[in-house]
Amino acid sequence: MYDDAVKHSLSGLLNVDISLQAWTQASLPLRWGGLGIRSASQLAPSAFLASAAGVADLLTLLLPPELLSLPYEERSNALLAWQTGGGSQEPVTGGMLGMWKVDVGMLDGGML
Repeated sequence: MYDDAVKHSLSGLLNVDISLQAWTQASLPLRWGGLGIRSASQLAPSAFLASAAGVADLLTLLLPPELLSLPYEERSNALLAWQTGGGSQEPVTGGMLGMWKVDVGMLDGGML
């Protein structure tokens, strides 16, 4: 997993064994005392949803209507993961990641 590889690399670079609590703190934003290392698994739903929202208008031009009406299970799964991770109300418009991101530092901060 990518997050494990990042943790292992940081551990090797600093020549220390990084505990779960230390890794959680490292994942916090700089302004909260962390290293600002973002978790790919926490960021993935936001990035996917922003991308899907960003190309929605283009898809209506490229795909036939019968394909557009099919259920899109991946989007539903990503939306659920985003909401479980702290996302609140789905943005009405926009494919910008900033509109979809969750301040995971707020979530991780409670674990410290």
